[in-house]
Amino acid sequence: MDENKVKEKISEAFFSLLMAKNRFKIYKSDSGDDGIDLRIGDLIKYTRDNHANSYIDGQHILDIQLKCTTEKQIKRLTDGNFSYQLKVKNYEDLIIKRDAGGAIKMILVLFILPDDESEWMKILDDEIRLSKHAYWFYPGPEYDLDRTARVQNKHSSTKIEFQKSNQLILDFKTLFNTFYAISNPN
Repeated sequence: MDENKVKEKISEAFFSLLMAKNRFKIYKSDSGDDGIDLRIGDLIKYTRDNHANSYIDGQHILDIQLKCTTEKQIKRLTDGNFSYQLKVKNYEDLIIKRDAGGAIKMILVLFILPDDESEWMKILDDEIRLSKHAYWFYPGPEYDLDRTARVQNKHSSTKIEFQKSNQLILDFKTLFNTFYAISNPN
């Protein structure tokens, strides 16, 4: 398996663990050309007559575009943010999905691994450690200003900026809820 495939599998595994911890349902995308790697949906908790908890599919779905890279492939900025070169096709997928105004939103999740492959994952006596960080990106209106320049060459890449504050944390529900203005989740 080549390095890019290994990174892809690590990012999928990380995101799957995060979604399991937050009790989201993961739907695999069937198509490889729509920019969607995973779809996640909320679940509604209810109590059965026998007092056992159960879950059913909720009303909200978030599309996820997953990417994985190493530290040397990002450019750290002085304010703690960083930039990443994203293929124009993937960038356009995010913008088109945002502009469609549909009920399903789409974010990019970038997992950043250490440069040294031996540091990517460690299995210790009392923990399993996956290094380094993951961040999310949703294109705001500032990305419309230079859109034409960004997409002139469909085979090139464009620079996007990730906010340090957009680091994924264990509580993914809060982020999910902001996209759908959910104030009292189950």
